[in-house]
Amino acid sequence: MNMLRTGWERLRSQFSRRQLVVPLDERRLRLLWGCFCLVALGGFLATRMMPESLQLAAGQVAPRDVEAPRDFIDRPTTERLRREAADRVMPVYVHNPQVADRVDAGLASTFQRIRAVRQSGADSPQERLAALRQALALDVSDQVLTAILEAGDDVIDSMERDVRAVMRREMAKNISAADLPTFQREAVAEVRALNYPRPHADFLARLVEDRIQPNFFLDEEGTRRQRLAAMEEVAPATIVKGEVIVRKGARVTPDDLVRLRDAGVLRPRSNWGAAAGAFMLAALSVGLVALFLYLFRPRIYADVRRIVLLGVVGLGAVLLTRALWPVSPFLAPVPGAMMLLAILLDPMTALGTGVTMALVAALVTGQDLSTALVALAGGLAGVYSVSRASGRGDIVRAGFVVALVNATAILALHLTAGPIVATGAVARDVLAGMTNGVLLAGVLTIGSLPYFENVFGILTSLKLLELANPNHPLLRRLLLEAPGTYHHSLLVANLAEAGAEAVGANPLLCRVGAYYHDIGKIKRPYFFVENQFGGRNPHDKLSPHLSALIVIAHVKDGIELARQYRLPEEIVRFIPEHHGTTLLAYFYQRALAAGEDELVEESFRHIGPIPQSKETAIVMLADAAEAVVRSLPRPTPGRVQAAVRRVIRERLNDGQLNQSDLTLKDLDAVAEAFVRVLGGVHHGRIEYPEPARDAPLAAGGEEPRPAAGPVGGAVR
Repeated sequence: MNMLRTGWERLRSQFSRRQLVVPLDERRLRLLWGCFCLVALGGFLATRMMPESLQLAAGQVAPRDVEAPRDFIDRPTTERLRREAADRVMPVYVHNPQVADRVDAGLASTFQRIRAVRQSGADSPQERLAALRQALALDVSDQVLTAILEAGDDVIDSMERDVRAVMRREMAKNISAADLPTFQREAVAEVRALNYPRPHADFLARLVEDRIQPNFFLDEEGTRRQRLAAMEEVAPATIVKGEVIVRKGARVTPDDLVRLRDAGVLRPRSNWGAAAGAFMLAALSVGLVALFLYLFRPRIYADVRRIVLLGVVGLGAVLLTRALWPVSPFLAPVPGAMMLLAILLDPMTALGTGVTMALVAALVTGQDLSTALVALAGGLAGVYSVSRASGRGDIVRAGFVVALVNATAILALHLTAGPIVATGAVARDVLAGMTNGVLLAGVLTIGSLPYFENVFGILTSLKLLELANPNHPLLRRLLLEAPGTYHHSLLVANLAEAGAEAVGANPLLCRVGAYYHDIGKIKRPYFFVENQFGGRNPHDKLSPHLSALIVIAHVKDGIELARQYRLPEEIVRFIPEHHGTTLLAYFYQRALAAGEDELVEESFRHIGPIPQSKETAIVMLADAAEAVVRSLPRPTPGRVQAAVRRVIRERLNDGQLNQSDLTLKDLDAVAEAFVRVLGGVHHGRIEYPEPARDAPLAAGGEEPRPAAGPVGGAVR
């Protein structure tokens, strides 16, 4: 007894050591990996978004062709064009009618003074002449003034009337300061044509020449507004990305320096503003992905291994985008990265992170949103195409779908930009998009998928399909060395798959896990009843403790075989968890019947752990249900249903399902699925009649076929 207990404790401790994993602070690991991705992406964007600096001064010779790293406004050219447009605007003048009124009033005042002098009481002609000269303030001769003093009143009235009429006509015109001499000559000529005597005509000519004034003045404010309007109508001259700013060997002018500075190529290398902006964009990208995982994919967020995988794929896509960008921005491998994530993680994660990858690709390729649009369209098509992939060929077909979507999106962008002129450029872009789909999304995904699966231990649906192949070496061994267990595993797989479909679990994972859940029985197949085929049971000669130890050991043996054949950990978990810590009731009851002292129930329980997922719990229930129903003497539908529900109830009451996330509603759905499948397996049959001893054989030496059944169908 003590020896058995010692062996049991040794087995338990060895199994525990094999399964023990030193717990790590996953929160710290996630934080460290997030910081690494932030630094890597931020540094990459900083070096990409900050153009190479040049040290040039006016008059120096450019050492190479300097191309514009982005679109920007050519300020020197724009300012020159605007100055030329302003210079072409004619000055704005306005006519001031008040000037004519003042001139007319002045003429009326002049003739009033003439009349006043003529009517004054001065006795001396000289005094009257001096008074008139002072009143008129005109540079005329004494002869002219004397003629005015001696003229009759009617002549003075006529002269006033005529000169004012002439001045009104002239002042109605637009007279600028520059044109004043011309209008003076016209007014003089007009008054001389009035046929007055020579002294009178000279007086009038001198009067209009002196009194005519400009009435058409420059409107400085209006001129300024029109020139500003003309300058605003000039569209800014732009230098597009890739255009040569300064040719190699050309002397750099002050205008070239302005252009180089605006392009950013003369900025110092320690541009902390651009670096801060790049790291802010990187932090935003990493933060959005982390927030998406935390809110919508908590299982992936909690798995550091998958977080690392996500970062590796994302950073790899960014690096490849930068490497392939000089060839074409439409070679950004975002669709391939999204397809990889859809296969390795899940489609929703691929879609959520693909948006961020597409935007980062746009930043890498020069802030071109068309790159992001094409990458996202191709990525969505790729994720949809591989969401139900069942083989490598499906990935190849998905690559062609991505190529078609890329080509369509690129052609649509060119059409929306205007009439297609450069058909060669369109064809080049379309070819790049199709190459991205076929080679980068299709071929590269197929080539890199096995490495990601092995390095990160990711179990994909494609890997599950490979493991489900009956020609797998371990399944071949199970078939040849433990055929009863093999067929039992097939039935359990059918049950588990149906149960998983009923509750929304992973049917393929359940099926493959069921295939390998009992592979430990290969080591001692004949100690298990399904492999004895009616022979002698070796447990009849063993004590219950030793029998229990042998049966429990098949879990440890199965884990060793699984690791020897490099099965994924997701499949290995089915081996211990499908038994959990259940009691080997048969041997425990034998030990109780033998009346052993100090009987410990724990010695007859499996090591565990209990199922940690829906899938392993469903396989546990399917394994027990298949074994119980097979032992029924007459498996009628009612007995099958009662047996299935009893198994589920016992596992539930024993606490085996406490950590599996299965609800009572799920258990009811699983029970219904099990009953449906088992009802098809254990359906009723009609017995074949015994042939007469002397019945002759049919032609050809074959036994006669059985008669038709009571319902007219052939008996099977």
